[in-house]
Parts: sequence; C-alpha cells; structure tokens
Amino acid sequence: MTKKCFNLALTVLLLLIAGSTGFAQRKTNLSLSFNGQYAQNDFEIIINDGINGFDVDSIVNNRVLINREIFAPYAHISIIYKGSQSYDYLIGTAPAQINMNIKRDIDGMERLDCSALNADRIMDPTTSPMYAGLLQVRKEHGEPISSFWQEHGNTFMKSDSLKRQYADIIKNFNSVTINYLKDYPDDYFSFWFFKTQVLDVSNIIAKVAPDYVEYLISFMLETFPEQYTTSEDVSYSIESLRASKEVPIQVGELAPGFEVVDYNGNVINLKNLRGKLVLLDFWASWCGPCIAQIPDIKKLAAQFHIDDLEVIGISLDRDQNDFRNATRQHGMTWRHILDHRKKLSYLYRISAVPTLLLIDREGKIIFKNDKGYGINELQKMIKANLSKD
Repeated sequence: MTKKCFNLALTVLLLLIAGSTGFAQRKTNLSLSFNGQYAQNDFEIIINDGINGFDVDSIVNNRVLINREIFAPYAHISIIYKGSQSYDYLIGTAPAQINMNIKRDIDGMERLDCSALNADRIMDPTTSPMYAGLLQVRKEHGEPISSFWQEHGNTFMKSDSLKRQYADIIKNFNSVTINYLKDYPDDYFSFWFFKTQVLDVSNIIAKVAPDYVEYLISFMLETFPEQYTTSEDVSYSIESLRASKEVPIQVGELAPGFEVVDYNGNVINLKNLRGKLVLLDFWASWCGPCIAQIPDIKKLAAQFHIDDLEVIGISLDRDQNDFRNATRQHGMTWRHILDHRKKLSYLYRISAVPTLLLIDREGKIIFKNDKGYGINELQKMIKANLSKD
C-alpha cells in the first residue's frame, strides 16, 4: 500500500466488519504432553499464527492445549528446552499431538525424545537433507553479516548510510538462499523459510532498498504455488513491507480519510467528524506502554465534551477476545476500531504503538506522539485549539 501524498479527496473505504466474521476461521488443534522430570520454566513454547507470535500458557497437568486461529497454511510451533534445545514444528488444522519425553541415559546424561502426529518437524538438519544443505550454504556465506553485526549492533538502524551498507551485504547473502530454495518450489518448508527468513526480515532495509523489496515479493509470487502465496499471512507481509518504505506520517499533513465500521457496528467516517477535534489512539492489549497510557486518555475523554473532542481507539490486536477484555477491564468507554488486519495502521503509516494523533477541526494532524508520553502537551494543545472559537 504505497501512498506518497495525502489530500482531502483521499478517502479509503475500509469495511472492517465487527465481530467474528472479520476473522479467519481456521484453527489449530494441538495437544502437547510432557513426560519425565522437569521444572515449569524448563520449557518455553511459542506459536506463530503466520502473522504474530505468542507465548503459550504454562504447562498444566503435564499438558498444553493450543487452539488458535491461524492465518497461514500452517502454524509454527517452537518448543525450547532449557534455553538451548529447540524443537520446531509446522501444524495445520488437523488434530495434532506432540509428545516430549525427558529421559536420562545410564550415564546420567539427560536427553529429550520427541514424537509427533500431524506435526512436521522442521529446522532439523539430522532429519532433513534439504535443510542440512541450506544450512551449509548459508554458513559458508554468512561471515560478512556476522562481522557487520559484531561491529555495529543495532546502532546501524539509525543510520541510512549503514543501512545501505547492510543492504548490500544482505543482498549477497540472500542470493545464496534464493538460488538454493528455487529448486524446491513445491516444498512448503522452502516457501516458509523464504518468507520468514528472507522476505519478512527485509523490512530493515525497505526504505533504503525499495526496489530490492519489490524483487523479493515478485520472486515469492512467481516461484511458489498459489496455495501458499494467496494466504492471509502473505498479504500481511506484502502490505507491511510496502508500508515500511513510506516516510512516517508527520504533523502538518492532512489526515487520510477513512470510513470504517467500529466494534459496535456503527460507521465512523472521518470527514463527518469535521468541526471537532479527533484523537486517534493506536494501541494493543499486549503493549505495556499503551495500557499505562489509558488513565490519561480516560481523563481527556472525561474532561472534554464529545462535541469538542472525539476519542477513537484503534487496536492492533489480532485476538478479539484480548481486545474486548482489555477495553472492559480498563473502562475504555470511547469508540473503538479493531484494526486486526492493520489497514488503518498502514494508511496512517504507524510503525509503533502507542501512537497518538490529534486531528484539528479542519482535518489536519496537529499532534503526534509515538513515544508513550506527552499527555500534558496534548492536553494544552486541545485547550488551545478549543479556545480559538
């Protein structure tokens, strides 16, 4: 979703239907069992639904049941034992079982035996010759990347010149992976590895190498079968990457128009809110700073009449239950949009939450805060604008 300028005529009709009809209906049905002697914190379990990763709840009675909506052909389950041994699986919607057996050899050495039903083990060079070969070619060409990270760490993220240098390195490294994977177009793991380890991580260089990002997208769509590339996780990745190329929205721009259905089924048309101030709060229930900011937003909503200030929460939650529970628990009584496909987030080029945007009565953005503070400044700006009458 590439947009380089915004004006009053730019109105995007986003039909975000409230309730469960807006969500994918495919779910995992996985049972994990644990046998032997272990401590609760010996295992870390993460499930990725194709778009987001989630830590799984604690083991109860030696078992974990995972029933989550997924947005890819297969979900990725990662089971990490004592911070070092990793067991990764792809699971679909068929009932699946993974058994983790902790045993000790005669000499007292601990080992973990795993068995699975309807769960495909991945990232294991001992059972997959294809992955073993991929691992080898990446190891042979990975030294420049390792050296770059050792020298610069995360600091290069703040420098476009270093990002361009990194882009050149990653292009060479990716070419080795791409040349290897293109010989396995029908293998889902080949597609999954390209998407998660090549495409999705290229958001780091999207702004300095936009043409390269488009090349990666084209390669994916042209190489792998439609049954893989037409899933929702792929659409999300493409939109996210293209949004990463955009310059963040700035104070002084006209707010992009939209018409959406809020969580209660009522239409919100930004243009119809002209004449009052509008505060857009981009947030998520899993975001600590977002939750910490709620009391201040509640004060603003209570202090100013709705005819003067309209507060609209825009949640990036994927799980509608998490969203609904958070709004109820924290008494968030203003209007809400569940932006689970991040259409509004892309439209407003939101790169982090929390982000607050204040729109004046003529539709111009007059305040932006993506740092999780500045409520006092926002309050003063609201008062100043209302006093202009």
